[in-house]
Amino acid sequence: MITASASDPYARHVLARMADFFTDEGTPWARRLWDIGSVLALEELREAGYWQAHGVLSPAACDWQRLQLSALIGPDRGLGERELRKELTGLLKHPLPDPSPARRRLKEIIGHVRSGYLERWATAVAVPVDQRVKPERLSRTVASHLLDLGYSASYLKAWAKDLYDAHATTADTAAAAAELARAQPRTYDVLVALEKVPQRQLAEPLEHWYDKGKVVAWLREHGHDTAGVRPGGGFVYRFMALDPFSAAEQARQMLERMTARSQFLRRDRGGVKPLPHIWVAGHPRPIPLDPRHAAPMF
Repeated sequence: MITASASDPYARHVLARMADFFTDEGTPWARRLWDIGSVLALEELREAGYWQAHGVLSPAACDWQRLQLSALIGPDRGLGERELRKELTGLLKHPLPDPSPARRRLKEIIGHVRSGYLERWATAVAVPVDQRVKPERLSRTVASHLLDLGYSASYLKAWAKDLYDAHATTADTAAAAAELARAQPRTYDVLVALEKVPQRQLAEPLEHWYDKGKVVAWLREHGHDTAGVRPGGGFVYRFMALDPFSAAEQARQMLERMTARSQFLRRDRGGVKPLPHIWVAGHPRPIPLDPRHAAPMF
């Protein structure tokens, strides 16, 4: 439950900065989110040790990654109490060969810090404003962690905007982020409609193919407006995702592969022409095919 408040500038700064991080177009490069979160960075470091053992990565590359990560995680309160963070930074001061006791301990710590990461940050900011981390730090931490989990930037931008418009407090914002982190992927049915299908005989036998009548029926069944929609057919796919925009992105990737393959047709080369939107069952509005227009302006 959001507690409306117009007097929490800390929360509004956090939400406004997160909106920058979830926007690719129009945000100056210096204000974008360039780093991954601490948990994913630790997981990547552990994976890098495996590839070093198999001769794919050099020891120098892994050492550089390890030392850079040590500076990042020291003040990260989402990783746990000071003693655990001290142990973790101690591990990162030395090589982590595969196999080794230090590497096994790193695996144990990663398993521990992955669960409840944003809940610990919510506790860390439940203090007077002058005792909190800088809002820039919190916004980067929350944004990177949610993106690392698999949420789409478009969904998160709309989520941040809703909190901003509701004048959410710092506690509300931290709790809402922790709730997102606890969510599990769900199944989404996604419609990709085509205006033009150059060789229909190749599409019709496919499992996910819908002719134009079934496309219109699917849209009406799921509560979408069919005015102005003139499909020549389409495909309905089923994806596991954390949000409808992420499901639409998976469909977008399928469509890109389909369009690329159509370039190799002997006749009607490159003739696959999609409609400008993707429809997701359970999501009230069509999602633009161009991801730059998929999220509301902040």
